[in-house]
Amino acid sequence: MSTPHLQLFSRRSAPCLVVAALLASAASANVRTVGPTPSEFTTLTAAVAGAQEGDILLVASGNYAGFTVDGKGLSIVADAGADVRVSSLVNVKNIGPAQCVMLSGLVVSGSSTSALVARDVRGTFRVQNSTLRVAPDLSYSAVHGTSLTNVASAAFTDVVFQGGLPSQSNALAGDGLHAENAHVALFGCTLRGGAGAPGTFGFQAPGTNGGAGLSIQSGELFASDTTFVGGAGGHGGVQSTGSGCAHQTPLAGGAGGAAIVASGAAAVRVRAATSTPGAAGIAGTTSCGAHGIDGSVGAVHVGTVTILSDAVRTLSSPCVAREGQNLSLHFEGPPGERVFLFFASAPATAWQSSAQGVVLIHNPFQRRVLLGALNGAGVLDALLPVPELGPGVGGVLRHAQCYWVDVGGIGHLGGAVGVALIDRAY
Repeated sequence: MSTPHLQLFSRRSAPCLVVAALLASAASANVRTVGPTPSEFTTLTAAVAGAQEGDILLVASGNYAGFTVDGKGLSIVADAGADVRVSSLVNVKNIGPAQCVMLSGLVVSGSSTSALVARDVRGTFRVQNSTLRVAPDLSYSAVHGTSLTNVASAAFTDVVFQGGLPSQSNALAGDGLHAENAHVALFGCTLRGGAGAPGTFGFQAPGTNGGAGLSIQSGELFASDTTFVGGAGGHGGVQSTGSGCAHQTPLAGGAGGAAIVASGAAAVRVRAATSTPGAAGIAGTTSCGAHGIDGSVGAVHVGTVTILSDAVRTLSSPCVAREGQNLSLHFEGPPGERVFLFFASAPATAWQSSAQGVVLIHNPFQRRVLLGALNGAGVLDALLPVPELGPGVGGVLRHAQCYWVDVGGIGHLGGAVGVALIDRAY
């Protein structure tokens, strides 16, 4: 993440009518519907193949096979209230510097594979309001919930990552998120490493180690209001070479996984985050009561992790809104703080040390709006009207990020959201 000086306060505007005009000012995108007939496409595979650069794929409730986005900028978003389930790998690769891929509102379950793999992304990659898990995991090798390799800019908001939970003895647990040479921001996420395999599946064996909540090898990662949990070590079995307890050997339990593993040249910064190591695996016990060596509790952090002291601040927003509706924004944080919302036509990633956060929208910003101050309970709710998008405009995609100013006048960068504004005809 680069560190340019960004002028946050520019082109101020307060009235909601100006916000509405701004929301409609972006370049239009084609909206392609996915779901049961009469949707344009009945599968995500066909929709991605048939979509053009910049299209919004609006997905209805249903069960879908996985898909690959290769060299194409797309927004794949679950419709408001839709339950979208994807039953196999989602693959994103070869994304160019000017392209953006956004996934929103998906529950992806990789069957003995990662739920999500992103590789060679030179543009921007955004995932929000989604679950990425391995289920079931029948592999002997470690299967990570999500794997990122050579990714220039990835941001995840309100995403649950779950590493592989092996179901065979001697199999390896996966990390919740595994990244190599990647620049990543996390807001309001939960990352869980897979539990180690018990030594009681199929044949007797020691328990294997739990996976890490996060493992990053080179690159940078910033996390805010995020939970990291290492996977528990697997319980050990009992090896038997004959009848009777004299021929039984208790086998060791596996070690718990670390909450965070930062290796190589990785730079990890966490703010208002929680890290919990994986529990130790319990060793096997023979029928005569002989107990093996229990595993160890996982490490909280392995490698260098910088802890930024700050309060929890959250933004909640729907990811789809139609003409004539209100976009409902919900903020929680320290009472009395003022909340600004910044709008831009494109996402970005840049660490800003002065605000202890990551700028996730393109600078210069198109507009900033003062939404108000948090009440005594630390809550602010705001409604932004979605205007008519105009003749022939199926939808637009807007990127927004919140910025908090505390009672001492200090600024704090918050989370970001991408919102698809859709013509009411869809």
